[in-house]
Amino acid sequence: MNQPNKPEIMNNIGIKILVAVLCAVSFVAGMYAHKSRQINACQAIGGTLTEHGSAVLCHMGEHQK
Repeated sequence: MNQPNKPEIMNNIGIKILVAVLCAVSFVAGMYAHKSRQINACQAIGGTLTEHGSAVLCHMGEHQK
């Protein structure tokens, strides 16, 4: 399907865009998975969660330190 009159970069631009989109989706999914694991770990040890913007902090009670 390569057209001889198109430059090589134009033949592969669709693949490059697809790879860039997949990388971005993979990064975002990994970020949310990490956040979920951190929340589960905090809850498992009895901590309380506080959200500050996009950051979630785990606070331990005085008796658990």
